[in-house]
Amino acid sequence: MQSALADVAQALMLPGTVGSVVDQVTGALIGAPREHRRTVRALAGCARLADLLEAEPDLDALSFYPHLLA
Repeated sequence: MQSALADVAQALMLPGTVGSVVDQVTGALIGAPREHRRTVRALAGCARLADLLEAEPDLDALSFYPHLLA
């Protein structure tokens, strides 16, 4: 009797587990492109980004970092 109840409980939990996994995968598939677009837009708004990426990594170049967000 206990084994049969355990089997029923396990069968009832399986759809919830599958649904949870599907929900997580769907969220990842939708969230990744959304985050990518947000990052691309943020980087596109940084007028000094190209100059900073091409500059030698010295103190003068690094001092522009706070101004990228402005």
